[in-house]
Amino acid sequence: MGSVQCLSFSRGSKFLAAGRADGIVHVWDVKQQKCALQLTEHVGTVTSVAFTPDGQILASSCMSGELLLHTTDAIKKAKLHSPSLAPITCLDFACQAVQDPVLACSTDAGLVHVWCLQDMTTGESFPNLHKGAAAAVRFADGFGNLLHQRWSRRQLGPH
Repeated sequence: MGSVQCLSFSRGSKFLAAGRADGIVHVWDVKQQKCALQLTEHVGTVTSVAFTPDGQILASSCMSGELLLHTTDAIKKAKLHSPSLAPITCLDFACQAVQDPVLACSTDAGLVHVWCLQDMTTGESFPNLHKGAAAAVRFADGFGNLLHQRWSRRQLGPH
């Protein structure tokens, strides 16, 4: 059994997703205290998990640079890859974009990328924001302002 690498609660704490080193994502129903889903499609260590604001879609990423989207009833929606094929280090959904979910990811190569999930279109890519791996990416105000952070010196930068 792989060790847990990342966690994320859905809004309202109905579900808890846990990504593991062996590539498995467990989604726990918090109220019933049981595993509701086990997702096994990742080929490497799961690096990040995140729910859409409505809790209906779970995004998970791994060291191979792949990004998987599933509904919380186990229907696979999409398989995406980071544009640089670099390992994805962090995921975040814009909180105010329930009808038109927007997902941001940061990579080991310092790239920050944004997707519009309504039509699965590729949004903007911000290459070379960092000289090293991006450690975090967050929508600061729920939608408009994206913050990113690199591993070394823990510098934050808005975009």
